[in-house]
Amino acid sequence: MKAVGSCTEPAQAALAAVSDFDLTLSPNPATAGSEATLSVDYDGPGEAAGGAGALWECWTGEEWEPTHQILRDWAGGSGSPYIEPGTTPTIPAVGLMVPNSHNVAIPDVKPGVYRIRDEIWVAGEGLTGLAIVRVE
Repeated sequence: MKAVGSCTEPAQAALAAVSDFDLTLSPNPATAGSEATLSVDYDGPGEAAGGAGALWECWTGEEWEPTHQILRDWAGGSGSPYIEPGTTPTIPAVGLMVPNSHNVAIPDVKPGVYRIRDEIWVAGEGLTGLAIVRVE
């Protein structure tokens, strides 16, 4: 994961990526260190499931880079609510049926625009969801 200090404001084109499913954070804008609700919704054919973690990303000026791994409902309630850069993540291998909503902690980052990237699986196929987040 990339160091948080290299984040810049994303260009408009960087905000235009399309999600394969609905991924929303509420409230948005959010406050660093606060708690928010991350919701996943998929209305396509077949049953969908996702995992306990999602990637928190920042814009480097060239691409979106992960800086933290955020954990739904703290993935069991122990330890940190997110995984800091430079650490090796251990995330429970659970399947969370979609649609779902879970609490997540907003990493302790500077104000700016960030992105959450998440994946779900439908019939063995991985789909990617994206949510733009403003931290105030």
